[in-house]
Amino acid sequence: MKNLFNENMKSFSKNWKVIIVKFILLILGILLTAFGLALYQQPSVGGSQIDWLIYNVLSISIPFVKEGKVGQGVYDNYAISLTTLYIVLILFAICFSIKPTIDEYKKTKSKSAWFKFSWFILADIIITFIVPQIVGLFIAPLSQMGIRELIPGARNLIFIAGFLCFVLGIAFWVKSGWLLGPFNNICEQFLRLTKMSYSKSRLIIDISILIIAFAFFPFVKGEGASKTDFLLTNFGLGTICFTFLVGPLVNQILIILDKVFDYKKMNNKENIVVNKEV
Repeated sequence: MKNLFNENMKSFSKNWKVIIVKFILLILGILLTAFGLALYQQPSVGGSQIDWLIYNVLSISIPFVKEGKVGQGVYDNYAISLTTLYIVLILFAICFSIKPTIDEYKKTKSKSAWFKFSWFILADIIITFIVPQIVGLFIAPLSQMGIRELIPGARNLIFIAGFLCFVLGIAFWVKSGWLLGPFNNICEQFLRLTKMSYSKSRLIIDISILIIAFAFFPFVKGEGASKTDFLLTNFGLGTICFTFLVGPLVNQILIILDKVFDYKKMNNKENIVVNKEV
């Protein structure tokens, strides 16, 4: 453990510029992602695949109301439901990461492989309990702005703004490589396991969640509206965009970020400076 600590301290002294960049990307990523999630929900143009799953599960016991809108109890329990879903995703991420971690340990014979394994579990737990609360902080003031009463064209523009904030935030977050959280991490671990691109791995995870959500749809209950109204109100443009476009768009932004923030080049420059000083 002492040797591992010393190695990390040496790494910090050599790579401090990269560490600062990663920290900034992490903070921007979390804030943009949380704001995007809160903003896109306001226009009511369809929930993401995650929201569609939460809405269906909660509407089994909390009946939807007029025009197929989810009951207030769904919004009241949104944060805790998102947290619960994140915990489930953590379990899947652990399953996906076991084989790659074992392979890495066999190859390197270094305990750092298991240290990273333990750290990502801890990081996922931290994000699980922090991010939903940040989303809730953004939702509170945004819900008072009357966005849902705007004309469809204006609501679509607001949705697009929220969606783009979310996509950009995820890209920054993934590029940082730190505290990825359950959803980003399950995509990363699935990528490690399958050797797929981020775009394909994310798309598979997103579609899987959508399919599971529809499995609960026949059991939702409502008052004064039909299930068709519930479907048309909560499944729409937002659901399609979040399911099929996030992966490809984030992947393209990551390609750009990889060029702008080339960690290897930044490290090499830093090492050159150190060598000259020596």
